[in-house]
Amino acid sequence: MRRLALLASLGTAACFNPDSPNADTDVAGSSTETTQTTTAPSTGTPSTTGPTSTTDPTSGPGPTSATDPTGNTDPTTTGPSTLSAGDTTSSSESSSTTDFVPGCDNGIVEDDELCFEDAVELDTLVSTQGVVIADLDGDEHLDVVVGDYGDGTVGGLYVYLGNGDGSFSDAIDSGDDTPLIRVAAGPIADGVVDVIAMRGTGNTAILRYRGNDDGTFSSIAPFVGGTSWDVALADLNGDGRLDALGKVGAVNVLLANASENFGTIQSYGNAPGTQCVHAVDFDGDDDLDVLACTSAGIYPLTNDGNGVLEPGEFFGGSGSDLMVGDFDGDDIPDVASAGNSLVSIHFGAGDGTFSDGPEVTVNSSPIAGKASDLDNDGYDDIIVVNTSGTTSIVMSNGDGTFANQELFTMLEGYLYDMDMGDLNEDGVDDIVVVSPNAGPIQLLLSHI
Repeated sequence: MRRLALLASLGTAACFNPDSPNADTDVAGSSTETTQTTTAPSTGTPSTTGPTSTTDPTSGPGPTSATDPTGNTDPTTTGPSTLSAGDTTSSSESSSTTDFVPGCDNGIVEDDELCFEDAVELDTLVSTQGVVIADLDGDEHLDVVVGDYGDGTVGGLYVYLGNGDGSFSDAIDSGDDTPLIRVAAGPIADGVVDVIAMRGTGNTAILRYRGNDDGTFSSIAPFVGGTSWDVALADLNGDGRLDALGKVGAVNVLLANASENFGTIQSYGNAPGTQCVHAVDFDGDDDLDVLACTSAGIYPLTNDGNGVLEPGEFFGGSGSDLMVGDFDGDDIPDVASAGNSLVSIHFGAGDGTFSDGPEVTVNSSPIAGKASDLDNDGYDDIIVVNTSGTTSIVMSNGDGTFANQELFTMLEGYLYDMDMGDLNEDGVDDIVVVSPNAGPIQLLLSHI
């Protein structure tokens, strides 16, 4: 085992309301920014101790055979250890107001209110590079699944069963020591949640971990050539089964069958430098299409309803991840691209086309993100993790513009992946982040 200790202590709470009457206001076009930084405590007292590691995870090398999507070959040394005001200025195209208000902990999700605890550490592995939130044991509480790249030779898949209150079991080791990068989870065919992952060494492959409905797995099957980076699960041919998405120079589709195996790899288009694949119905025909983020821009592929994809024209700029949500309240999916210290918004028309929206500056080199309505106002907000060890939350103003980022310092190092889900069941999504820099798994838990 490479785990250190499971920490269940929570830090000091912080809440703020971008629309507080006492807030300083930046109008659109202003270069002034307001950033609230919440710093996680450097140490914590563990209330639950997991198995002691027999190997010092901080001494293991970082990824050596996998490519970092930012182009950095040593992610453990990337990112500044401190933040400056110059790192966090929002784009002139987005308006912003920010201030603290005493509204958190009243049990109500208030409009424009953002309430999170300080970051706490769930566990430490070696080089954590993939995370997904799903219910793996069928108890209706969300669990956390982490892919560990390890030292590039020995890694693994770990499951943390959630208790529904933001606390978790000690890690369940899948028993497989394959170095892993990206992970995804879902009930492929039988209602029991399985996990797929990108194998981070040897031949490019998707690994399927067949779930036992208790956080453990009964078998592991490789699908060689399935992906060389990201993975996703989505029902692309409408048969009620979740198919696998990956990429190897193109977007790969592996259709699932009733036995939860995947069929022959079908490759579509030419997607250079692809870093992410996402399934979303962007043309309004009730089947899931695909958006990929590539070095040439956002790559749309339209689904014919049978899982066959038709590549479209690139739009927008290159990015490391995409956030899909409804940012302007028209019930049509929009997409935001994260890259180069910017989040670029593109509004969907519902017919397969997108128009350019605002850009918002976030902290150093965002690498992964999600969209979620954190304040229950009907508009999705944007959350990205950055190579500087920070998490940026960009709140929607409800009109297609966004406030300045709210910045949470997670660690001095390099964040690599994240996922969101309501882990403490208070009605607001929480955030889990992972890092290849000594392998910490950290939580930002909401406290409405």
